[in-house]
Amino acid sequence: MRQEASYWVDADLSTLAKIRAFDATPLPDRRLPASVYEMLVDACEPHPDKIAIHYFSDAKRCYATGQAVTYRTLLRRINQTANMFHSLGVGPEDVVAMLAPVVPQALYTMWGAQAAGIVMPINWMLEPGIIAQLLRAAEAKVLVAYAGDGLVDTWPKVRAVAELVPALHAVVVISDGESAVVPSDLQPPARVIAYDDAIESFDGEGLTFSRAFAGSDATALFHTGGTTGVPKLARHTHAGQVFMTWSTAVCHRATADDVRCCGLPLFHVTGALLNCLLPIARGSSIVLMTSAGWRHPSAIPNFWSVVETYGITGATLVPAVVAQLLSVPIGDADISSLTGVSSGSAPLSPHIADSFEALTGIKIREGYGMTETIAVTVVNPLEGCIKTGSVGLPIPYQQVRVVRQQRLDAEAVDCGVDEPGLLLVRGPGIFPGYLDEKANARVWVDGDWLDTGDLAYLDSDGYLWITGRAKDLIIRGGHNIDPRMVEEAIYAHSDVLEAAVVAAPDEKAGEVPFAYISLKPFAKSTAEEILAQSVSRIPERAAIPRVCYVLQTLPKTAVGKVQKNVLRADAAERVMRAAVSQAGLEVVATLRVEDRGASGIVCVVELKPLTQESSNEASKKVRSVLGAFPIQLLILPSPGI
Repeated sequence: MRQEASYWVDADLSTLAKIRAFDATPLPDRRLPASVYEMLVDACEPHPDKIAIHYFSDAKRCYATGQAVTYRTLLRRINQTANMFHSLGVGPEDVVAMLAPVVPQALYTMWGAQAAGIVMPINWMLEPGIIAQLLRAAEAKVLVAYAGDGLVDTWPKVRAVAELVPALHAVVVISDGESAVVPSDLQPPARVIAYDDAIESFDGEGLTFSRAFAGSDATALFHTGGTTGVPKLARHTHAGQVFMTWSTAVCHRATADDVRCCGLPLFHVTGALLNCLLPIARGSSIVLMTSAGWRHPSAIPNFWSVVETYGITGATLVPAVVAQLLSVPIGDADISSLTGVSSGSAPLSPHIADSFEALTGIKIREGYGMTETIAVTVVNPLEGCIKTGSVGLPIPYQQVRVVRQQRLDAEAVDCGVDEPGLLLVRGPGIFPGYLDEKANARVWVDGDWLDTGDLAYLDSDGYLWITGRAKDLIIRGGHNIDPRMVEEAIYAHSDVLEAAVVAAPDEKAGEVPFAYISLKPFAKSTAEEILAQSVSRIPERAAIPRVCYVLQTLPKTAVGKVQKNVLRADAAERVMRAAVSQAGLEVVATLRVEDRGASGIVCVVELKPLTQESSNEASKKVRSVLGAFPIQLLILPSPGI
């Protein structure tokens, strides 16, 4: 039987000095594989009969609905899938798009696509028009689509997308292995292939085509954003994904004995790379938390029993999931196997982190990364000091800088210890750029440093502290306000489940803070009471929110990150509506505020039916009132004019 790959090493990376000592060995001397496919082969062959993937469709009945996939079967399916894609004309530079949730067949197709060509996982919750634009931008040849189930209904979108992108060579339909009904109602020329019916006709012992992998070859396209406009497509190379997988696993001291859970979607780098590729590459086992992941109504309420059932040892979560788990009693579930929990994708409130530790005895290790850094680039060390509120130390061979923002047009000037500035990163785990070259114009600073757009500082131990997004900063009358500081003050209230503070337009101060919160079950406090109690914890008077709104839940992305752009638009619309009402502008028929992505937030006002002359006067009145606010204004005449 083949031995474990020699590039897996055990190292003490508990301090920055030890990380830099580890870096003294040149990365080429680590002998990492050239491709994701070769890394997966290295993982599958030493222990073919071990369980690689557990999957269940309902966490409440995880054993009754459970499936188990061995490493032998996994490698066979990856080979078969790659060979199938090759037969469909997919070559090293061709793209296989995926509209699929977290099911085993999605992993076969993702890794098979990377062996044959380039994979592009897409958020299946996007509108068909956006999905079609992504397919056209990438010139995708094949679309892998999930047949659907009770919670993930992708097929209506697939039908619409196939009509919008007639250049698709084929649509490969996958399932969760339980509901094998395969729709076939697509109009020609799209060719529909049922994965279950076709796959056994392809060789599973190896690749039947010749491919010489290079580390610089593109292996994946991940879209970033997508809430407004068309998302950008970030290119990942084989070398980048292999490096990130290896380096992060070494930081976690991952072993083949680990059992990790995955409830995050595959179109997000945390779900695809940290939750799936990393543990499988290390020879561990993964538990797929239903097709809908954490969105499944059974997932969070039954998480502690799932931990006991499968002996889960580690989990990479997002703050929204951590916050919800605080309301789930552990009861008599034995969670002693769970020894490591990390959090990423968005800032984790220290209050929530401390509450989780009080509940479970586990200190959460926060990390930092983004699509452009191929997932993780900074993480709190496994041993040594875990600093709650900090995202930790750089992973091996990665570098971070914090620079003064005002000098980005010239040579970047480094900030001092504890001095906040703009975060730059570089290293072998950084993406080579976006697919659209026009989007790369402002990506790099000072040569090869990636401008993350995040604000941060480095402490005396080299730990990185994220203070927010540059675009999230609230500037009130020239005074910079860190929204995270205000959010922490609000989180300290025992009834608060989620909190977000955003900038609202103000005619005098430019911007003022607005707070949005959601409450824990059975909470009785009002927004006014919570805000009043939080004031004493906010050290700057200018940072006190002007108002606090209670929502049933805060708007989030598919991976649980609060959508502050949506809240900013909501805050602006509330302000503009109030101004119209106070001024008695009866000429206004409708008012809405839209987040138009790179174009910014726009207030769209439609006037009531008026004569041309009256309409011009009405426009002047509206502009005299709303034009004082720092927001783009678009005044439309009545459709009848």
